[in-house]
Amino acid sequence: MRRAASVACVHRATFYQRLRRIEDVTGCDLGSGSDRLILHLTLKIRALNPAR
Repeated sequence: MRRAASVACVHRATFYQRLRRIEDVTGCDLGSGSDRLILHLTLKIRALNPAR
């Protein structure tokens, strides 16, 4: 997490808050590999079809 927060240029606590917010908004559990895969694929599909 420390490295990811550094790459995102935010404090580690802020990074955790943002992850919790993502979970709240999406209803996904970022501790679940399948939920992370769903979010990842959704973002990739969105990038391929930006008009929506």
